[in-house]
Amino acid sequence: MSADASVARDLGVPTRHAGRFYIGGEWGEPPASPTLDVIDASPEQLYFTAAEAKAPDIARAVTAARAAFDEGPWPRLTHTERAGYLRAIANAMRERGQEFSAIWPREVGVVHTMASHVAASVADMFDLYANLAATHPFEETVMPTAGGEFGLLVREPVGVVGAIIPWNGPLGMIGAKLAPALLAGCTIGLKSSPEAPAEGYLFAEIAAAVGLPPGVVNVVTADREVSELLVRDPRVDKISFTGSTAAGRRIASLCGERIARVTLELGGKSAAVVLDDADLETAARSLAAAECMMTGQLCSSLTRIAVSRIRHGAPGEAIPAEFGRGVAGGRFDESAHMGPRAIRRQRFREEIFGPVLSVIAADDEEHAVAIANDTIYGLNASVFTEDVDRARAVAGRLRSGTVGHNAWRSDFGVSFGGYKQSGIGREGGTEGLLPYLETKYVVLDGRPSGHEG
Repeated sequence: MSADASVARDLGVPTRHAGRFYIGGEWGEPPASPTLDVIDASPEQLYFTAAEAKAPDIARAVTAARAAFDEGPWPRLTHTERAGYLRAIANAMRERGQEFSAIWPREVGVVHTMASHVAASVADMFDLYANLAATHPFEETVMPTAGGEFGLLVREPVGVVGAIIPWNGPLGMIGAKLAPALLAGCTIGLKSSPEAPAEGYLFAEIAAAVGLPPGVVNVVTADREVSELLVRDPRVDKISFTGSTAAGRRIASLCGERIARVTLELGGKSAAVVLDDADLETAARSLAAAECMMTGQLCSSLTRIAVSRIRHGAPGEAIPAEFGRGVAGGRFDESAHMGPRAIRRQRFREEIFGPVLSVIAADDEEHAVAIANDTIYGLNASVFTEDVDRARAVAGRLRSGTVGHNAWRSDFGVSFGGYKQSGIGREGGTEGLLPYLETKYVVLDGRPSGHEG
C-alpha cells in the first residue's frame, strides 16, 4: 500500500469548517439549521457532520454573489488578471491532492487508485481555462452592416451563476463549472450534494487561501427542496446543473419561467455499437474496464451493447469473463478495480446506476445504430470496428454528444454534454466557456483608442 493510501485511510474529518458555510469570503457562525450526516460508503458509518443550508442561507449566498458581481472588482479585472487566480487555484489543488484523494473514496466508494489523480486532473482544467485568457476572442472587431462606422462583438460574463453539483463526481464538476465561470468574470453560488459535500469545503478553503475577492465563490450544502430556491431566485442569472434528468426537467421549467440561462448535464443510457469486423476481445476488455470505473456510477457509462446477431453469444461470454478478472475490494486496496456503491438507495431497478450491462442482438449495422439511438438520452456512445472510416461514418449517425472509437471516451478538455434529454449545452474546453458569456454588439461612429489600424 502506498504512503498516500495509508494517510488516506487514517484521515478523519476532512475540514475544520464542516459546521459552517463559506459566504461573502468568510466562514460564518454555525447556522441554527439542522445538520447533515455524511456517511462513509463503506462500512456505512458516520464520516462527518456538515451544516445543512436552509432558505436564509441560500439567500445570503446569492446576496453575496450579486454584490460581488455588481459592485466588486472581479468582473472588472482583465481576463489575464483572473487567469492568475485560476493558476493559483490549480497550484493549491495540487498541493492538497492527498486530501482530495482521501475524500472521494470515503464519500462515494471510488477506489483510491482512481481518486489519487483527480485533484491533478481538475487542477489541469483550471490551467486550461487560464490559458484561454490569452487566446479566446472575448472582443472582436467587425464591420457594421446596418449603420455605424466601427463594430465590436464583446463577450461579457453572464452574471451570477448557481452551480449545482452531484454526489458521484463533485470535484470534477467543480472544475468543469467554476473554472470557466471564473475566467469569464462570473460570481458563483456553489451548492454541494448532501451525500458528498467535503470537496466543496476544501475548494472554499482554497478560494480563501488564494485571495479571491469576497462573494466571488460562495459554498453551501442543501437538499433538493432548498436548492430550488437558488434556481428560483431572480438575482441568479444562470444555473449550471449536473444530475438526474428528472431534476433537470424541473430546473429547466423553473428557468424557463424567468428566462434564466441554463446548462444541464443529465442522465444517460449510452450504447456501444460492436460492428462485425470488431475485435471482440478488445471490445470486451474495454467495456468491462470502463464499467468498473466508479462502480458504474457514471452518467456516460456504456450500458447497452449492440452486437451483430451472428456474434451475439460471443460478447455475452467475453464481457462477463473480463468482469471476472477485475477485483472488487476496499477503497484503499490498490489491487482493487472497483469499490462499493455510494449509498444504499442506489439498489433500484428503473435506471440502473451501477456495473450492469445489457448485450442486445442487432440484425445488421443499420439495426445496431437504430438500437443505439432508441432512447430518450444521447450522452455518450462508442463504435468498435477495425475500419476508422467506418467508425467515422457510424459516429455521424449516432445521436450522441460524444462518440468514441474502440473505447469508452470522455474528454472535459474539449467538450462534454448530450443530445436529447441528456442535457442542454456543453462543459469542458472552449465549448464549456461559452455558456458563461453573453454576446454584446457595440456599434460606434468612430474607431476607439486601442483599435488603431
